[in-house]
Parts: sequence; structure tokens; C-alpha cells
Amino acid sequence: MQTKTYKPPGATTFERSYPGIISQARLVRADLRQVARECPVLEELLLLASELVANAILHSRSGRPCHGFTVHAILYLATTRGLRSPIRAARG
Repeated sequence: MQTKTYKPPGATTFERSYPGIISQARLVRADLRQVARECPVLEELLLLASELVANAILHSRSGRPCHGFTVHAILYLATTRGLRSPIRAARG
């Protein structure tokens, strides 16, 4: 199910699909580090992303042959809740 995501003014967005293998967690972290290099909670973001990638691969169809997952991040500064980074597991 595709949903519309609200993008606050001045937000940076990132979306990329990866093959469903656990070694991709390293590439996800590297990609997010580039996009969010000035994020004040960068290390927490990278840890969260690693956990979500592992969960998507281990507990969904994302880890099956010919499947994968997509990382969609919206990064913005706000007084509260300034970080959203859902990871979508494979459908089907």
C-alpha cells in the first residue's frame, strides 16, 4: 500500500531500494550518513536504520531471493519529532 507522505518545507528526502541481503545494512548506513551528515542525531538515525534493515530482511519477504526493501527518509529540523525514516519491506 502506497501512502502519501507529508514533506515539511525545507526537508531533505532520500529514497533508495536495496537487495534483501543483510550486508546491505552497511550501504544503507553509508548512504544515510551522506544525506544526513549535519543531522544532530546522526548516530541514532544510523542505529535505527540498521535495526530496521535487519528486521525487514529477517522478518518479512524482503530477505527472500529476488526481493528487497526500500529506505525512505525525510529529514528536517523541528522543535519536536524532527526525524522520520520508515523502511518499507517487500510486498507480494
